[in-house]
Amino acid sequence: MAYTPGRQPQTDEGKDLRDYIEQELSAIAREFAQLEKFVEYEEPKNAKDGQTAFADGTKWNPGAGRGMYLRDGGTWTKIS
Repeated sequence: MAYTPGRQPQTDEGKDLRDYIEQELSAIAREFAQLEKFVEYEEPKNAKDGQTAFADGTKWNPGAGRGMYLRDGGTWTKIS
């Protein structure tokens, strides 16, 4: 993922903050949507701790079905 937060508003006005939050949440949602393009159907070769992967949940199911997993301590943990 390549999400980088945008610049925060310099005012304390509610509308500015609300608009900022909506824009940031939309940007985050777009990044998660991009993950669908990188669905893994088998465990990545030479996986290293700290690596993330989106498992299809059928052909490759690291333990909790379809979703995003983090490799930590030699095992895959579902994070979303």
